[in-house]
Amino acid sequence: MHTVMNKIKSWKYLRIFYIFPSLIFLFAIITNLKELHQMSSLGIEVKYVLLIPFVIFIYQSFRNSIVGWILVLLLYFIYLFLLIINLLNIEWENSGVLGLYIFTILIYLVIGLLYLIIRPKEKII
Repeated sequence: MHTVMNKIKSWKYLRIFYIFPSLIFLFAIITNLKELHQMSSLGIEVKYVLLIPFVIFIYQSFRNSIVGWILVLLLYFIYLFLLIINLLNIEWENSGVLGLYIFTILIYLVIGLLYLIIRPKEKII
């Protein structure tokens, strides 16, 4: 188990945890180019909802610093909060959607645990 954790914490494997979300946000930016100036349900322009996480994940994939990790966790908790709010607003008769949300939250919690495990310990910025 200890050797598996050492392999996960190596720099080349750490990049996957940050590059993959940045690619997802890049894909969302490209597919929503026409809607970037519209307002999101959060009351923020869509471009900021997509660009800010993209920049944070790109920064963290290259630097792997404590500040970047804190920003990633801040995004993580914001999105987790939004997932839970959406879960509370679901109509309970539609149990298929409820099961999907619960599964998504469980996967999301596992991802959060991985981010806690791989946190940087040396570089501050």
